[in-house]
Amino acid sequence: MKYAALLMAAIGFAAILNSPIIARADDLAPSMILSNPQTYDGQPVAVQGTVQKYTTRQTPRGGTVSTYQVCDQQCVTVLDSSDGAQLNGRNAIVTGTFHATLQIGGRKLTNVVVIAQ
Repeated sequence: MKYAALLMAAIGFAAILNSPIIARADDLAPSMILSNPQTYDGQPVAVQGTVQKYTTRQTPRGGTVSTYQVCDQQCVTVLDSSDGAQLNGRNAIVTGTFHATLQIGGRKLTNVVVIAQ
């Protein structure tokens, strides 16, 4: 029994060592993600850049969603339902899940970071 627990711990440690390593989330600029978006697809990321085109709108269910871009030389779109206000022209770090493509309703969006409540 003692050896079984030790063996399981060793297997778990080996699995961690063999996992692909992605850059620390707080190191990601939009241009870094967009250089190979499939690498980050479905992954949690923190993206740092300048906020542009900040808007809010009501959802059909009565909530509010903010949309904006976070940019350096390139931009990713952010969908934020967490009530996190932003200001155009300000530097921001946003944390969410990156989607290379995302279907919402009948629309196909590309290069989107989704921040959930």
